[in-house]
Amino acid sequence: MGYHISITRERDGSESDIPLDDWLAYVRASSDFEFETPSGSDQASEFTRSIHAARWSGVEAAWLGWSHGEIWTKNPPEELIRYMIAIAPQFNARVRGDEGEFYRSAEEVYYEENGREVQSQEHDLKRMARHKKKRFYANCIRVAIMLIVLYLIIRKHFL
Repeated sequence: MGYHISITRERDGSESDIPLDDWLAYVRASSDFEFETPSGSDQASEFTRSIHAARWSGVEAAWLGWSHGEIWTKNPPEELIRYMIAIAPQFNARVRGDEGEFYRSAEEVYYEENGREVQSQEHDLKRMARHKKKRFYANCIRVAIMLIVLYLIIRKHFL
């Protein structure tokens, strides 16, 4: 697995793809990237070719790839996240992390709910409230099951 970060055009739950041609043109014009050109036919080489991966010159082993209308990477160093934030406007896009957070900067993220920007703290509080509510209902079901079982035991032995 790993932490997936994308440059995406997602807005209010709907997406508009970043065209592959835009990604290819960006990499060709950029002095910061060089396409990966694996020569093998193994699974890793095929994957690298399929996502049009480009190695970033800023940090060792850092790369970006294009797939399904998004430019993405896994487990990026902070420098690459900063770079992604800087180039996203060129694609009329923004940077989104695996947990649905959008990056304003490498240090500041926000979420969107119903087209409204929500800060991390508010989002976390709402998520915790939803989790508590689910846990409460699960406990109610457990108690109800225990009461039914207890009733059946009592009924069997005493009635």
